[in-house]
Amino acid sequence: MYLVKLEEGADGYVSKLAEELIKAQRRGVEVRVVLEDAAWHDMNKGIYDLFVEEGIDVSFDAPDKVLHSKVLVIDGKKTVIGSHNWSHYALSLNHETGVLIESKEIAQAILNGTYKENEPDVAILDENNYFSELINAIKGADNSIYIAMYDYQLNPARKYEVVSHIAQELVVAKRRGVDIHIVLDQNFSRQENRFGQMRSVIEKKNLEALRFLKNEGIDVRFDTANKVTHSKLVVIDRKLFIVGSENWTERSQKNDELSVLVKSKAAAGRLLEVIKGIETEPSKLGPEVYDDGYVIGVPWTFFTGIGSKMYTNQAFKAINLYFLLLREWDGNPEANVELDYERLTRLLSGKERLAKPEGKKGRRYPFAYFRMVKRVLRDLDNKYALIRYDKNKSCAYLLDLDDRNKPFAEPKTECVQLPIAFWEYGWNRRLSMKAKYLYFIGLIERQRSTIKPWWFDSQERLSERYSISVKSIVGGLLELQRHNLIEIYRFSPEPGQPYWHRWSNQYYINELIPLSVSQQLWMQLEKRYGKRNVKRAIGLARQLNEPEDPEIVERFVQLVEEYGYKAVRCANNITAKLRVENPKRHIGYTISILKGD
Repeated sequence: MYLVKLEEGADGYVSKLAEELIKAQRRGVEVRVVLEDAAWHDMNKGIYDLFVEEGIDVSFDAPDKVLHSKVLVIDGKKTVIGSHNWSHYALSLNHETGVLIESKEIAQAILNGTYKENEPDVAILDENNYFSELINAIKGADNSIYIAMYDYQLNPARKYEVVSHIAQELVVAKRRGVDIHIVLDQNFSRQENRFGQMRSVIEKKNLEALRFLKNEGIDVRFDTANKVTHSKLVVIDRKLFIVGSENWTERSQKNDELSVLVKSKAAAGRLLEVIKGIETEPSKLGPEVYDDGYVIGVPWTFFTGIGSKMYTNQAFKAINLYFLLLREWDGNPEANVELDYERLTRLLSGKERLAKPEGKKGRRYPFAYFRMVKRVLRDLDNKYALIRYDKNKSCAYLLDLDDRNKPFAEPKTECVQLPIAFWEYGWNRRLSMKAKYLYFIGLIERQRSTIKPWWFDSQERLSERYSISVKSIVGGLLELQRHNLIEIYRFSPEPGQPYWHRWSNQYYINELIPLSVSQQLWMQLEKRYGKRNVKRAIGLARQLNEPEDPEIVERFVQLVEEYGYKAVRCANNITAKLRVENPKRHIGYTISILKGD
């Protein structure tokens, strides 16, 4: 028996499977287990220790590559392959898909890694040929395509990426009359706000794919919030299907993956019913979800290296322009960005319309602005070696951060995803550079965190890691809090311990929302409580550095209704006089004063 990727579950099916493997080992069956090391080492450690104790041949894969396959080979003639991890959720709660193939040739091919030795109706696909075979299958579709996909990380601007090629072929198939239906996982998580109220927040990994495909007239829907669709299944023309471990991401090409392409009308028909049976939400994206578009991938090393140098040199325009160039890059392998000076100037200056310089009648373009952009481009080239600027061709070539002789390529790991919404919603213009830089650092720290979506660290360690002053960190975090972009939870010291002897602050990055949505929230508050009451509550919230947080403002309105404005203001004055870093300096302490606690 040969098994790839085993994950420990709490009880139930996982325990039974482990027990059966141990029984098989004891009766003389050869059992070999390979587990993923890097991503799931902690989860796999328990089952690893158990198998070692039982004398089972168990090992971890090499740490330089993620073992994402989910395969079981029995007696060299039966193969179980699909999307199932061996976990409680996968085996009991999720939408998963797997197939049992009774074929000695297929089983031996998987065991030996000789994937070219396939039966006529079954092809084994790994990370090297999965996407090419998938695209060929889509091209060959005549009547219908049904898809259930856990993770489709599409960025239409990156037209050179293989996941964009899939989207393009789906659009072509739709236009030639193929009936296409897609179910994507939306993966809600339930999170508690500061008042103990639960809210549903969606993972946004599939939002851009849903938006793009919907705009092309394709029937694409999210599943419901109460169940994870972890399948990676494609059924074409009711006679061919592809199932296995590959998500539709660029990262999948770097993993160890296994899937199968099977030609079988009977099996394809059954799997088609599986997709049709997934409950979906056709008309909404879910509560508290805003389409913030695709993301820009920036290596962590930018912020710990050249970025900190630029920040120290106050090269703020250079930092802004570099991110804009990354945004404008369409993913071409040469990392070439064609320069539209007027557009870059408008985006960099935050001006919708650029005025003509005085004394330059008849000239269309504001050359003073353009000279500024060109000067910054030269700095990015000559001072910081982040681009190669070709002014004659009006283009810039983005360079690799580790090897400036190579073109820039969006990193697959240790990469912070900067949301385009940050620019689209105008935050690049509203925030100071220290607040913008701390927002990006916060995204990195959240990605590195062991307590996602929260993250934590001391301001001193952040200063050391990113080579910026503690003063800049404190100021940037407070500005982000003031604009309701981040929540800060400050721990109190243990009884009898000095103030400095306490846990590091915890931070939560709030969702970016469009200005129009924000305005609607404030209008709803004014309609519910009255404009004067809301204005006074904003003043109280401003004392605690949270004037743009609707939840805090609404709570102050309610406190004023209950205790009166004068009493709330007096209590809040006591809270506001506390030092900024004092854990008691929040609305909860004002409430406790009012209650006499």
